[in-house]
Formats: sequence, structure tokens, C-alpha cells
Amino acid sequence: MWPSNKKVRVMVVDDSILARTMIAQGLAKHPRIEVVGTGFNATDAMAKVAQLKPDVITSDVEMPGMSGIEFLKQLLPRYPLPVILVSSLNLRVFDALSAGAVDFVVTGCASGEGACMVSNSYPNVYCGYIKDPVDAYMFGQINDGNAISMPFGKDFGVGGELNLRYVFQAYFQSEHGMGYPESRAQLQREFKTFFEDMKSCIADDMGRIILRSRPDVTKRIIQGKVFQREFLKNAADNPTTDAIRRFMSGAL
Repeated sequence: MWPSNKKVRVMVVDDSILARTMIAQGLAKHPRIEVVGTGFNATDAMAKVAQLKPDVITSDVEMPGMSGIEFLKQLLPRYPLPVILVSSLNLRVFDALSAGAVDFVVTGCASGEGACMVSNSYPNVYCGYIKDPVDAYMFGQINDGNAISMPFGKDFGVGGELNLRYVFQAYFQSEHGMGYPESRAQLQREFKTFFEDMKSCIADDMGRIILRSRPDVTKRIIQGKVFQREFLKNAADNPTTDAIRRFMSGAL
């Protein structure tokens, strides 16, 4: 648990000035969070980390110059900090989560349900649908997943910033996996293990998923200039990489 008398120093990284401002202002309203600075892209953030000394970094995924994934690869060997990727529905962030390069993802869409369903289709991704602080607390205590999806197009009118603040507080300021009620903790952990075992049996690796998916959808995803540039620069050799390269070359 974080010391009660110490504020969490957060750095916000996003190339969108609107997103950067909204995230920073929302976090700064919490009495135990101090926003120590922002980065307008990953390169700017890398130059500021040593000076700002954040405890946690939030980062966008798709940014010009250096993506959020490449930012993580360069950051973590030098500064092993918790990083929360804040993203709309994005293929690469779930690849990173599935591969263990990212610990947690906050995502969403207009309803939150589409992003949740797509997230859970990935191997090793366990996403919960979160509308309010009670959802956040229960998901953390019972399911202890590694992603949450929120309905950004619903229920975020007057008081929406309060709901978002208390969702984050309920989820991130308590130890996970303790059960709710606590008397059922052991049974709930057994169900979680069973669910993870079942998913490992039915979830395929991304290479085979890509090869079996609709070609028009896959091509639409990989045609982006930022994706192609960052993918070719950073991709490791594996079945997923081979499948994407075949699509990019027109072989599929």
C-alpha cells in the first residue's frame, strides 16, 4: 500500500493537448495525487523523467516519432516505473499486454462493451466492464484482471469527473484479489485460476488469429503509416510478425 502521508507523483504523456490537459486536470483534483509534469510526446517525456522523478506515468499509445510501446521499451530498463497506457481501442496495446510488456490497460469506447469484448478475445488479457466505483472495487477484489473498459460515451455528464476519479481511486488504491466478501476469497481465487486455465486452452496465438480473421478488417488495421513504421522498427520475429508481414506484402 502507498504511504498515506505521501502523494503519488504522476507524469502525463500524450501528443493531444486536449487529452493531456483533461487527464492532468482530472488527476490533479485528487488530494493524494500530484501531477509533476507532462510530455507532449515520448521523446519529450524521456528527456524529463530524470528531472521530474514521477512515481507513475500515464502514456498514450499512438504518438508521432516514438510510440507508447517503444517509449516503454526505452524507459523501463533505465527507470522501472509503473506505466499505465491510456488508449482508445487499439490493436498494439493489447498485443503489448498479452506479451507482458504492459501491466495494465485502461480503455473504452462509446458504450465500453465493444472494447471489453475485443480486449477479452486476446490471450492473457482479462478485462472488466467498469461503469462506477463499485464495479471497479468488485472487479479488483474478485476478478483481479489486467484491463478495464469504460463507457466514455455514457454517464459522463455533470459529475462525470467525480465518477472517473472515484473509479480510479476504488481500483488502484486497494490491494487486489482479497475477495468480496473476504470470506469467499479462496473460492473466488480458485474460479479465477480455472478461468485463466480455460482461456489458455481456447485462446489462440495472434499469428493464427490474424490469418483466420477477415482480410479486409486486418488490412484496414495495418495500413496506418504510424503502425507500419513502428511495427517494422520494433517487431520481434514470431508467428504474429510473420502473419502481419505477409498481409503488408500482399501475400495474403
